[in-house]
Amino acid sequence: MKKKQYKILVLSDMKGTEETIMRSTVSLAKMIHAEIDFFHVEKPTDIVGQDNPLSAKRLINKSHFATRKKLSTLINSLSTSHDLVINYSFSVGHIKSEMARFIDQSKPDIIVLGKRKFKWFKFVGDDITSFIMKKHRGAIMIAANNNVIEHDKALSLGVLNEDTNRLNLEFAQHLMNYTQEPLSSFQIVAGASAMQNTLSFHGKKAINYVFQENDGAIDNLAKYLSKKNVNLLCVNRKRYHSKSLISDVKHLVNKLNVSLLITGEERLAIQ
Repeated sequence: MKKKQYKILVLSDMKGTEETIMRSTVSLAKMIHAEIDFFHVEKPTDIVGQDNPLSAKRLINKSHFATRKKLSTLINSLSTSHDLVINYSFSVGHIKSEMARFIDQSKPDIIVLGKRKFKWFKFVGDDITSFIMKKHRGAIMIAANNNVIEHDKALSLGVLNEDTNRLNLEFAQHLMNYTQEPLSSFQIVAGASAMQNTLSFHGKKAINYVFQENDGAIDNLAKYLSKKNVNLLCVNRKRYHSKSLISDVKHLVNKLNVSLLITGEERLAIQ
């Protein structure tokens, strides 16, 4: 039976973190056998400001040339060195409309967003995070700036608030093939005292850490993630209502130096 070819779509604001984002994305693609689409969109006002039409056209053309050159250098280098199919595209227009159009065109299994240094939410200032979560029912990875995922090193996988022994990811077994044991499972539970026990995910041993739900829970989680060298934390979308998930994801992104992998909405067959 032929293996499924997954599709990853990277949405980037091209503000200096795209190389790191792409390194983690390439590693994920190598692990799950995926091809990559890279898409960048700019608002016209970010390029031309209040210039007159003739001057604006020149600025847009100049910006297109610079962006194409920058993307070509980055993408072609990664595609050649890792023997991966990486397509890239960019446009000028309304951010949400252009993203929605390209998501419909690309039909990705996974969307990757970058974590902006210090002001990550400037890229999502129009609430792009919630927009992407509502638009895309599949998995979403928010890539950390410093804690890069490397496909030639064992993946240190963490799981947050998962109450079953299987991840809600179609490509879960592909990840498990690259994951070191034991996995780290974390649960934040109201009224619980700190404890740990042993369980398993997809047949792999995991140590489960339980934290009491309070104002310091995320700080405690951050300490354990660092202690266990976790570089990818899975968050089960099905355990949250959309508003609480978006709020928790924003909190986690601001507090944790780790890439987040938010699972899709439906329980998917494991390949």
